[in-house]
Amino acid sequence: MVSSTRNTYLPLNEDGFKPNVGPNLLSWAAKHKGLVMFVFLACFASVQLYFFSPYLLETDAGKKLKSQDWIWPAHKSPNLPPADGSKKTDFPLQSDVGPHSFPSALDPSIWGVTHKSLHELYPQGDPHRGEIPADLLQILEVTPQANRPPWPEKAPEITEEMWYHNPWKAETHASKTTFKDAYQAHLQKGEEDWREYPYDGWKPPLEELADQTPLKPLPKVQYNFQDSSKHSGRSNDPKRDELIKRRQRLVKNAFLHAWEGYKKFAWGHDELRPVTKRPQDNFNGWGATIVDALDTLLVMGLPAEYDLARQHVRDVDFRLVGGDRSAYGAADGRIPVFETAIRYLGGFLSAYDLSGDVLMRDRAEELAQLIMPAFDTATGVPVGRIDLMSKEKRPFAPPRSQGSSVLAEAGSLLVEFTRLWQVTGNRTYFDKVQRNTDWFDKNMTQAPGRAGDLFPTTIFPESKSAYGAYSFGGMADSYYEYLIKGYQLLGGKFSQYARMYSKSIDSAQVFLMRNVTTVPGAKLVTIGEFNGGRFTPKLEHLACFSGGMLGLGSRLLSERKEDITFGQHFAESCWWAYNSTLTGIGPESLIFYNPDDHDRFESIDMPDGTQRRGKARGNPIVGVRSAFTSYLNRPETIESVLYMWRITGDEKWQERGWQMFSSWVTHCMTDIGFSSISNVNQVPAQKTDSQESFTFAETFKYYYLLFSPPELVSLDEYIFTTEAHPLLAPKNGRWAEAGKGSMKFWDPTGSEDEIGASSSQTSPIQDPHVPPQGSELYSGGERKRVGGLSNNQKHLLYNRWQQKHAVTLAKRLLENFGAENIKSRLRSFKLLSYGDEGNEYSASSSSSSPSHATSPTENSDTTEVDGGVIESLDDGSRLILGIEDDASVAIRDALKQLGIRTGQDIQVLTEHGQRELLREKLELEERLLAEANGQVYQPLTHHDDLDLETGTDGEVGELYGDQGEFYGEEEDELDTQSMERMEREEEEVVEDEKEKEKERRREIARMNMARFRGKGVI
Repeated sequence: MVSSTRNTYLPLNEDGFKPNVGPNLLSWAAKHKGLVMFVFLACFASVQLYFFSPYLLETDAGKKLKSQDWIWPAHKSPNLPPADGSKKTDFPLQSDVGPHSFPSALDPSIWGVTHKSLHELYPQGDPHRGEIPADLLQILEVTPQANRPPWPEKAPEITEEMWYHNPWKAETHASKTTFKDAYQAHLQKGEEDWREYPYDGWKPPLEELADQTPLKPLPKVQYNFQDSSKHSGRSNDPKRDELIKRRQRLVKNAFLHAWEGYKKFAWGHDELRPVTKRPQDNFNGWGATIVDALDTLLVMGLPAEYDLARQHVRDVDFRLVGGDRSAYGAADGRIPVFETAIRYLGGFLSAYDLSGDVLMRDRAEELAQLIMPAFDTATGVPVGRIDLMSKEKRPFAPPRSQGSSVLAEAGSLLVEFTRLWQVTGNRTYFDKVQRNTDWFDKNMTQAPGRAGDLFPTTIFPESKSAYGAYSFGGMADSYYEYLIKGYQLLGGKFSQYARMYSKSIDSAQVFLMRNVTTVPGAKLVTIGEFNGGRFTPKLEHLACFSGGMLGLGSRLLSERKEDITFGQHFAESCWWAYNSTLTGIGPESLIFYNPDDHDRFESIDMPDGTQRRGKARGNPIVGVRSAFTSYLNRPETIESVLYMWRITGDEKWQERGWQMFSSWVTHCMTDIGFSSISNVNQVPAQKTDSQESFTFAETFKYYYLLFSPPELVSLDEYIFTTEAHPLLAPKNGRWAEAGKGSMKFWDPTGSEDEIGASSSQTSPIQDPHVPPQGSELYSGGERKRVGGLSNNQKHLLYNRWQQKHAVTLAKRLLENFGAENIKSRLRSFKLLSYGDEGNEYSASSSSSSPSHATSPTENSDTTEVDGGVIESLDDGSRLILGIEDDASVAIRDALKQLGIRTGQDIQVLTEHGQRELLREKLELEERLLAEANGQVYQPLTHHDDLDLETGTDGEVGELYGDQGEFYGEEEDELDTQSMERMEREEEEVVEDEKEKEKERRREIARMNMARFRGKGVI
């Protein structure tokens, strides 16, 4: 039977008939059934092996095959030379990574290779060779003068109507346990579990906690230097000591250069934009740079600067969240839990460990208690963002909603909360993060399709599922880092962390670690990205911390001693990524070609019609497929360089670090700080005006320690958090006691917090760490009770309150006194000259006061003049009220509450507002607030109509003021044409301001996009 054309997918021929191939094909297949079945099964098996072989290799049978070298090259770990864990490995120097790496002077084998293009780019010195341009070096040679931050604008008085302050007091809110109770943690009653089945079965590790056997000292991490008190680590090399000591001083001066810029232009704000000299608040508005820099100030021997910073720390009210952005997302009143913990909580704990300053411990515990509701999920895995003002009750019904979580955020609170338990003795903090670890260890391991013991970047704890790329880069990095550091912080008592870390590294060797063979003359390795069964040879800056992590693990775990080999090669590859660019600075990421990529080489068309392989492709280097070329002052590479120096004792790492620092100074240094740049392969570099707080916490600290005596913050005494905050490691078989390290960084004697002053005390006793009360020197803070609001927070609250109540207050004014009465009072307001104290003033002057007072002023006073009153306002300006009666006083007070201070501010009713008042029952819009604060007006919501007396065009003109002078004072009437002209002029000004605001927002958006890419979000 001939089949119909309707039930076939084969094309019809020109005659409309189906080709007669089906029967022949079926006939052939029927005769060769065995061959067909064999081909089908072979294809099927090949597909299965391709997609599932990485997972099969992690089974017991697969591991056995690996140990016997029954493994194909595509998934084999890099073929690297073995390393003797007991000896310093003598690796080839820069020749191992090729001539394109611009080697340092310590490599005599190829020193002298010339690069004419580099000589042309750097006529004053090539930073690739560790040379800093003379003009910049001259700046760094001089230690910047230490100045106090300028007096901020006097903060308004914050009433209970504006903000209810619920002070955290150590006497009532702090843990009732002490440091010594951490040794009896198993005796403490755990927090009652409100969860329901199947989430209520978690048990704390009481067996490990009850073990009273003294902790066994962990293996030594640092290299056995001849003299760890010398800068060179050598016992008798004064020339080398002097060279390294000078470099340390230059790094410190670079830090002070940026620190002084921050103090001058952004004190109390989260960050300084080092090009435009403007502050910005991206991390809750609590002063992230100050807190992130606390331990850096102590390590660099700057106790006076620490005293300034701690006064700001005293002020911050953690319940008030402000800022332009919220970490790398929109500001919505919630805090980013991970970023808040690593920057603020870690910063406080590190400062406490280094100084013994109890203020830091109390602030850390207060913040931790506010963060802890993030763990109130069914699984115990924390959510990413929480509202600190929410008053949710437990048990939740249902528990706190939890969708997806970022791996690094969910798994990177371990070190901070564990150390908080150790210094307070309150096991509740440890239970939170231990339960989280157990969920990853015992529940998430059931997630289908995992790449061995690795996790992808996005997890769904409740469904035990996950998706995304596997890597050690953005969104994953610190989860793995904290496994080995958690093991170290717990003194090796919890083998769970060593097991989880070791299995993760085993899986990374299968799925992520590869040789890079496509870059000519360079022997590179990478820790790339595995996604959807495919490996991408990506070198990500955020993953470059891994060299140090592998080195640390190789010393702490004897079974992983060979990891130092790959750790060093990977650190070298990250350093190569720096020196292979025109600036000498490493990009955010590189993606290399795979050896078997079909497009790796150019294709050449031959005359005979054939094609032949041309030269190898690369952008910007041969063998590199693509690059994300921005640099954000990142610290990960210099972190691994520091670890390699401290672990191996090989001086080449100091030289490589100096090359990196020289390039950073050359291209990122501004007149007030260090800026991010957009393209590491562009000279001169284009600065992108960002200086995140980790620049002070990590980048400067790692460079400084690289050129410091090895005993300073030893890797055997301290554990660095992922934000480079050093925490004391267990000592002599016991948890370390804060402030009792081998070096003394700060003397707490005499501080009001140390001797037990009440946190609610508004007039603290004299403290040698701050200027005397009444001094003209700025202390760095408000000198009020702990948590009583910083200066910036007070202004934020006042502005929010104004926005909320301005219209209501204006309504009340008009309802009580009427438009005519207000107009007569407005005519009598005259702004006097803003001059030095003692200068004469004239009622005819109309100059406006500055936005910031340069010094504190006494309370305002009044003087009668010509039947009126001259009042000295808080900001130094003076205002005349022509008539001192009850109505004038009420209007004056109301206007002051609205923020009316200068002649420009008196312009409270614009043409648009007046026309609305007349045409629509004189409705007063939110423009009042915007103009009172000098901000661009943006319409919000309409308000109820106001019952006001109607007026004439002349009356409207009398209401309109400009710099204290009023149209219509001589009863000149404004006709409709004049009103329209003024309205057009105003609209033009507003449009111009809107365009400026749009451009500012576009610039912020560009920076945030760069941050998203740096975090691996996009």
